[in-house]
Amino acid sequence: MRRVLFWITLASMVAMVSLSSAVAEEKKPQKPAQWYMGAGYMSTTFDTDITPLTATLDDEDHGFKVFGGFRFNDYVGIEMTYANFGEASLKGNTGDTFAANGITYSFLRDNSSVTQKVWALSVGGVFFLPLDKVTGVKQLKWITPFGKIGSYYWDSDLEASNTSGSVSASDNGVDLFFGLGLDINLPRNFVIRGEWERYNGDDDIDAWSANLLFRF
Repeated sequence: MRRVLFWITLASMVAMVSLSSAVAEEKKPQKPAQWYMGAGYMSTTFDTDITPLTATLDDEDHGFKVFGGFRFNDYVGIEMTYANFGEASLKGNTGDTFAANGITYSFLRDNSSVTQKVWALSVGGVFFLPLDKVTGVKQLKWITPFGKIGSYYWDSDLEASNTSGSVSASDNGVDLFFGLGLDINLPRNFVIRGEWERYNGDDDIDAWSANLLFRF
């Protein structure tokens, strides 16, 4: 269901391109160096290294991101992002089992759950491929593929609970991330962005996002 919501969101944004293009007036070329800011909806998958046996693992969720950046020229930029990845959870009752790192564990009480929530701050380089300039085909100015790579600070909150009570712990660190995406350039400096990112760490996270940004 969360994957469906992601694709519906992205498709709705893409549908705006033809409408906006039809009513837009001719504009002067944009300056190559420009600031931008935006926000987006994310569909996330946690790589927890846990295999549910009779317990229930939910390693997919949805989240959001806000970001800003600066393009030094048509090819290179820098970007900072705050991302909230949502949560992953493992649930079960007395006797339900799961495996982690080759070892099998079982819950000792009913209504047991382990929940992990993660957010991150990242900074990275963005490398654009302006197809109109590379190919000489002006009609391709509407789409710009890109890749990115950088580092991110992550913060993880873990909570375990059952009928006896609950305990919590937190952890943080710095790791690398990378991603690929496509910008759809609308009139009036608006951009629709579809993107996939991989955040490497103790528990890798894949994030697919549909974003809207504004250049200024």
